[in-house]
Amino acid sequence: MAGPGPRPAPLRPWRSALAAALAAACGAARDIPRSDRYPLRVTDVLPVVAVTYSPGPHLERFLASLSLATERPVRVLLADNGSTDGTPQAAVERYPNVRLLPTGGNLGYGTAVNFTVSQLDRLGEDWLDDWVIVANPDVQWGPGSIDALLGPPSAGPAPALWVR
Repeated sequence: MAGPGPRPAPLRPWRSALAAALAAACGAARDIPRSDRYPLRVTDVLPVVAVTYSPGPHLERFLASLSLATERPVRVLLADNGSTDGTPQAAVERYPNVRLLPTGGNLGYGTAVNFTVSQLDRLGEDWLDDWVIVANPDVQWGPGSIDALLGPPSAGPAPALWVR
C-alpha cells in the first residue's frame, strides 16, 4: 500500500509579507533612541490590575516580584471579590503603591477586571497612556518582564504582538 501523496504547498503568501514587514519595522525601531520611541514622563503610572479572592501567600510573591519586572512606576489595583483571609488588606498596609477596590462580592474574574479598569479615570492618577497590565495574583514576575512586553521591538521573537 502506497503512502499518502505529496502535500500541497500552503496557500499563505500573506505570512511572508507580514513577517517581512515586521522584521523591517523591528529593524527600523532599533535605530531610534529608546527615549524617542517611548517617551515616558516621570509622572506616568502603569496600572496593574489583579483580582483577588483570598489569595494567600501568592499575593506577596506577586507584589514582591513586581518591583523587579519594570522600571516604570506602578500602581497595583486589587479588585477584591470578597477575600476572607485578610491578605489584600495586609498588602495595602505593606506596599504604598497598592490600592484595594472591593467589588462588593464575588463578581467573577472578568467582571472584576472590567469594574476596576472602569475606575481608572475616577482614581485620579496620571496613568501611562494605552497600557493596563491585567494579571492573576499568583504570577511571579521575572526581572524586566513587563519592560520587555511594553518596550521596543527586538530582533528576537516577541512575547506578544499588539496591533493598534
